[in-house]
Amino acid sequence: MHGGDFNKGVTVTSNATNSPEMQLSVRGRIKAHIEANPNYLTLSKNDKGVLAGEVTLASGKADLQVSEVNFAPSANTAHDIAWQSKLPIPVQFKFVKTDSTKGNQECKYKLSLWVDFKNPEPRYGDFTIKTNHPKKPEITISGMISKS
Repeated sequence: MHGGDFNKGVTVTSNATNSPEMQLSVRGRIKAHIEANPNYLTLSKNDKGVLAGEVTLASGKADLQVSEVNFAPSANTAHDIAWQSKLPIPVQFKFVKTDSTKGNQECKYKLSLWVDFKNPEPRYGDFTIKTNHPKKPEITISGMISKS
């Protein structure tokens, strides 16, 4: 389930003589166990020439931890050897708590990611982030590893 605002309408039909149909509206916000931003991640060369990127995570879990990050390519290119293109690419990372808001019990974290990737072609696929959250042990973010 993804977090975010929602607005749903429903028509209620009854046997009331003055108003047999009534429109009701329900609005609210679904709070995700862990929110990730951005929702599409590109690792590209930084000023040091390293393929890197960042994700901000927000959660009510004050001691959130990340244990592993992998990238699974989704499709082969003409230059790939078929079995190699399907292997997950290990992603190195640094995970730091950046902010804690007591009013709404939300903590923010910065996840810095980088890879040692020498393939000349960009790879598209999914980043899988393993966490210690009991209700959200994995987060998947679509993205790419760019060659530049």
